[in-house]
Amino acid sequence: SRRVIGMYREIQLLGPADVRPLRQLLHLFGRAFEEQETYSRRQPTDEYLRQLLNSDSFVVIAALAQDGEVIGGLAG
Repeated sequence: SRRVIGMYREIQLLGPADVRPLRQLLHLFGRAFEEQETYSRRQPTDEYLRQLLNSDSFVVIAALAQDGEVIGGLAG
């Protein structure tokens, strides 16, 4: 589901079809936590990420710019 925060950003609860934004968020985490090897270079397969996003026990919330670029988020 999506909620518009302002003219230029939105918050999105990611689902199984949102592998691309999840990968963008993982890259962002890698830069933010200075763990690019962990978050960027060793990412799981698309199928694994779809299963994870479809899980009842895992939630990802992404903040998106108007152009769809992930600019922040939470996962857990």
